[in-house]
Amino acid sequence: MGAPCEYLSLNRSGYIGSQRFCSMIWSGDTVAMWETLAAQVASELSASMTGWGWWTVDAGGFQGDNTVEWSNNIDRPEYRELYVRWLQWTTFLPFMRNHGSRACDRQSAYTCDNEPWAYGEQNTPIIAAYIGLRYQLRPYLKAVFQKFHETGRAIMRPLFMDFEVTDPRIGEMTSTNANATTQQYMFGPRLLVTPVTTPEATDWNVYLPLMGSRSASNATKPWTYWWGKCDVRRGSVCDRSSAARADTCFLSGK
Repeated sequence: MGAPCEYLSLNRSGYIGSQRFCSMIWSGDTVAMWETLAAQVASELSASMTGWGWWTVDAGGFQGDNTVEWSNNIDRPEYRELYVRWLQWTTFLPFMRNHGSRACDRQSAYTCDNEPWAYGEQNTPIIAAYIGLRYQLRPYLKAVFQKFHETGRAIMRPLFMDFEVTDPRIGEMTSTNANATTQQYMFGPRLLVTPVTTPEATDWNVYLPLMGSRSASNATKPWTYWWGKCDVRRGSVCDRSSAARADTCFLSGK
């Protein structure tokens, strides 16, 4: 089974099984744009399907896009919104990581700030809440990592890996690369995650798969919306509020 790691090496490239040698992969020097954020979700699922479990990103993107005036600028509201959504998503990755080269309108040190409180008074409580949620999930994450260590069961799982047998629509959507299969995933066995990846979003469609048996009694058991604690029927599309404080996450009802 191998010995515990005495160190952790963060790399931009590697190979399947490289985590045995204490190597974690991140997605490289990404550009701070909404399109990049959405593409990262699909990239994460592709990596997971190869058996690459130790995977992460630069929350907020690493560098700015020179053609977009606000990109990576911590003082601009457009980038602050993007950063918060990106940071929210990283809560549900194997490694939650804040990193990047930032721009700013007001520089108080050698480089522009990148601390949680650097993105505006309104956003600081949201960022702090998600950091706190990550610590709240610690027992769950330890169990998920242990299962990955013992069996190779992926930490991030495209929906077809869990629901293709119990929900026939999953196979259909996977064959057409529908958003439900490229932008949603299971984070461990209980959490369904759908990051918000467009600006100024006030609602977000989420497909909630059928789980377990296809019997009528089991099919009606609900998913629970993490932030509202409301139950939602399985096998349906749910339109949830995506207010700035809430990224879209559901807890399985099994």
